[in-house]
Amino acid sequence: MAATTQLTPLMSRLVMGGMASLVELQTQLTLEDAYALDEALLIKNYNSWVAQKSA
Repeated sequence: MAATTQLTPLMSRLVMGGMASLVELQTQLTLEDAYALDEALLIKNYNSWVAQKSA
């Protein structure tokens, strides 16, 4: 597991959640893109939680 102590909380969530690589965040994605990915990760995690809760 990669150490993410030097990353912002947003970048850390996206990298650890598998939504983007650090290189993509630094070179290709805008802040708006990162926020959209963060929202998608939130929804993914919520849906996973709901599925586990109802199982």
